[in-house]
Amino acid sequence: TKLSLVNLQYQKDILVSNLKTLSDLTYDKITLPKLKIVDKNNFTKKNLALIKSKLDIKNQDYLSGITNAKYLPSVNVNYTKIYNHTSEDDSYNYGFSVVVPLDFKGLADSSSAKISYLKSKEQDNLNKIQEENFFDSKVLTMKYIKSKKSLTYQNINAYSKLLKQTKELVNAQLKTKDDLRVLQNSKYIERLNLDIYNIDEQIELLDIYKRMNIDKI
Repeated sequence: TKLSLVNLQYQKDILVSNLKTLSDLTYDKITLPKLKIVDKNNFTKKNLALIKSKLDIKNQDYLSGITNAKYLPSVNVNYTKIYNHTSEDDSYNYGFSVVVPLDFKGLADSSSAKISYLKSKEQDNLNKIQEENFFDSKVLTMKYIKSKKSLTYQNINAYSKLLKQTKELVNAQLKTKDDLRVLQNSKYIERLNLDIYNIDEQIELLDIYKRMNIDKI
């Protein structure tokens, strides 16, 4: 409908306007990269959320070590050199002392640090499950898109055969040019659908790439 076309034009104008804040190039001058699917192992290895959660585990482990170290006994070694002016000799005294911190908060602090460490490990496990499920859902969506693309290719081939036959029938005056035009438009629509599915596929891949630590695409 005309209203739908107006809405689509409005959405396009908004997107073009937003693009101007990101680049000096117009949308038709920008060459987009061709994204390809990555394997699941590579996705989890470079996943930003999983990288962050693993760093958090290391950080909590380090903090737990520092907390425990504050309440460990310490040994101090003493050394003293004394000069005897009468005998003009040096004498040496050695000793050591053990200091045991008396802080009743030690056990609570140590337990809290341990809990934080275990929570960070549990969060990492949850993040891994969530990110793997996300990846699996995207793969499933792209599989569905590929199925639609396959059907669209079949429709295009079918329309190509019908067009060839219809042209012959038009020449034989058994079909009208309007019949031919309808088939041409139907084939053109299928080609547009194919372009849409290709873009949909790239959008799904972009969602995957956005969650990964990748320098170059």
